[in-house]
Amino acid sequence: MDSLNAPAISLAKVAAPYPLVDRCLAPNNRIRSFQPESVVDGSSQERIHFWWDTWLLNEKLKDVFPRLFSLSEITDGSLKPLVQNREAAGEWNFSFKRPLKAWEEKDIRRLIEVLNAIPNLWVNVDDQVRWIADSSGSFSVSSARRRCEVNHGPSIGITKLLWGNDTPPKVKFFHWLAWKGRVKTTAYLQRIGVLNSSVNNLCPFCKEEVESLNHIILYYPLVWSLWCEILEWWNLSWVIPGSIGGLLEWWSGVSFNRFERRLWQSILFTFVWSV
Repeated sequence: MDSLNAPAISLAKVAAPYPLVDRCLAPNNRIRSFQPESVVDGSSQERIHFWWDTWLLNEKLKDVFPRLFSLSEITDGSLKPLVQNREAAGEWNFSFKRPLKAWEEKDIRRLIEVLNAIPNLWVNVDDQVRWIADSSGSFSVSSARRRCEVNHGPSIGITKLLWGNDTPPKVKFFHWLAWKGRVKTTAYLQRIGVLNSSVNNLCPFCKEEVESLNHIILYYPLVWSLWCEILEWWNLSWVIPGSIGGLLEWWSGVSFNRFERRLWQSILFTFVWSV
């Protein structure tokens, strides 16, 4: 091994399916990952697979060096024996099915350069799980929510709007169904095969447009005029949303103080429920 002053990376099996956790950790060095395979299991130091696990370069080495992988005599071996052999021999040693050709030797040199560039690998250091979505390193629901909001955008704001308002549960559930496009309009029932295509699917009010959720809640002329009046009360203007999701996203993005926000949310849910 090299000098003990260098930062250490211990060995552990990469497990699924939890994201946002460091796979390989060290006192001063961390290999970060936001990929699905990201939970460190420190129960065994022999379970990380050299070729198959994503422990280096944020990729599986078998995918980075496919030719070397296909020629390797041990394709399912763990990393620990290789590290121990390196400690004993002073260099990385690999066994192949045949002597490497000149162009394949370039690959092995490149692989060794990558391996030599990483910090010390200590086989006797236990891994620790660190939640990298929070500076404390500890998991919290709030940090997971913040990370999801960064990665997935306004859907988090919509869910907060849907479930964090003051309306009864049945109203919240109806709006969730509307957001997911699962309210049982004629167009929806025809789409899932409950009604056949011969059934009249026109809006029972205007008898001109298909009875879809967007039409009933947004585009039906009377409903649209009521939306405009509501917005005029609040001195707001908008462009008609293209979907229920767009409506919820826009509504959740309007800023008010705490009391006004609660009233604003109640108006949305009360009006849509009444329609």
